[in-house]
Amino acid sequence: MPTETPSITAPWFDTDLDARLTPEALSFFSKYCHLKREDLHEHLHSIHQRAWAIRPYPCVGQWGFLAPKLADSPAYPTVLQHAKAGAVILDFGCCMGQDLRYLAAGGAPTENISHNMFGADIEPAFWKLGYELFQDRGKFKGRFLQSDILDDNGGSAEGVSTGSSLRQQLRGKMDVVYAGAVFHLWDLDTQFEALKGLVELTRRNALFVGCQLGSVEVETKPAWRAGLKPRLFHNAESIKTLWERVSEATGTKWEVEARTVDLDVLLPNERDRSWMDETNRGLFFEATRVDQGAKNNL
Repeated sequence: MPTETPSITAPWFDTDLDARLTPEALSFFSKYCHLKREDLHEHLHSIHQRAWAIRPYPCVGQWGFLAPKLADSPAYPTVLQHAKAGAVILDFGCCMGQDLRYLAAGGAPTENISHNMFGADIEPAFWKLGYELFQDRGKFKGRFLQSDILDDNGGSAEGVSTGSSLRQQLRGKMDVVYAGAVFHLWDLDTQFEALKGLVELTRRNALFVGCQLGSVEVETKPAWRAGLKPRLFHNAESIKTLWERVSEATGTKWEVEARTVDLDVLLPNERDRSWMDETNRGLFFEATRVDQGAKNNL
């Protein structure tokens, strides 16, 4: 649950829905969710308000659940191809599970989806709200787990038995891990520990895809909420250095590609960029595991 009352005066809380309803979003909600255009505004405004009350993340205030960022990644066609072939996929920090839904709508096989698609988030209220957002309880068979990768001692789950941790359940099973808008919330030490934990979930030839806020130069940014540690924003070189440290610590080997892009690529809505620094950029990375998987039993 949130540790403070969210304020709608935050610069990243936006009530303008019309600017967010792109032709792609309208098509998705019509075809996948079977929602009529005349019902969409009331439905989405309700979801927006309730999600904000759960945790006032910038991506929630800015309607991020309407425009999954995985689709913006250069790796998206590869991830979708893997999904169609039945790869086991984890969306870490899944929020309402929007990226998994878009993969399903894009052709991921739904008959085996419960065995192939996982979402993990520290706040289960998000994915429960996701069933309402997408109108697909009983249709979407992906599995959701409550987990804090930094204190992974088990938690509630839907579609997975409780009482064991994310690492215990999924260790060595993931073909694809996606982390969108997660690492930029943390300081460097936290990023390092979280990435180590996620690497434990992968197997040989796994693909790890990331999408987040970055910077021209490595920068320490204020915490996004009171009481949290200052955040670290990477550039392409520093995220590769982080991966080198994690590779050494886990006994794994990864080939990493990373690039920064202009912020409007990641955040096309001008309002979403208006409160950010001029040095901010979008950061995409893809890491492919290339070791043989014997060291440290990973």
